[in-house]
Amino acid sequence: MKKILILLLCLGWATDVFAQEPNLQDIVSQARNMADMLLQKNYVAYGDYLYPGIVAMAGSKEKLIEGTKNAMDQMQHNGVSIVKISFGTPEKVLVVGSEWQTTVPQVVEMSHEGKAIVSEYSLIAISNDGGGHWFFIDTSGKNLETLRQSLPNLSTALIVPERKQYKE
Repeated sequence: MKKILILLLCLGWATDVFAQEPNLQDIVSQARNMADMLLQKNYVAYGDYLYPGIVAMAGSKEKLIEGTKNAMDQMQHNGVSIVKISFGTPEKVLVVGSEWQTTVPQVVEMSHEGKAIVSEYSLIAISNDGGGHWFFIDTSGKNLETLRQSLPNLSTALIVPERKQYKE
């Protein structure tokens, strides 16, 4: 009996040692790729990073891509351009059912009439394949409670700080 208990403990330890851990750099790298696709106006590739729940809310990937293109065109028409998007270190990755969820600090620098507008807020990153591919939800400064009204699968433990915006 004692040998069986020791064997089970060892197996449990081995499982923990070899369990897949989320690679935070992969999350940032994929967020960077998504941002690059947006800045390059490659909306189809950008759409590959959008969380399926957001796509479903839009009706289809094509509708969401068209909406993104229209919003970017409208910004440009109004003299607003995105200059740079950067990312900080993701928060702790949470396991929620079959998904991994975390938030990633994001800084979006825009230009309007020669003035810089800087916004700091979070992306929510979600993987449903153990961290191989990450999908993102741009919180646009919305709080977690508001986001959970449309996406109730989001963990209540996600850290979604209030949006900060300033002009330089």
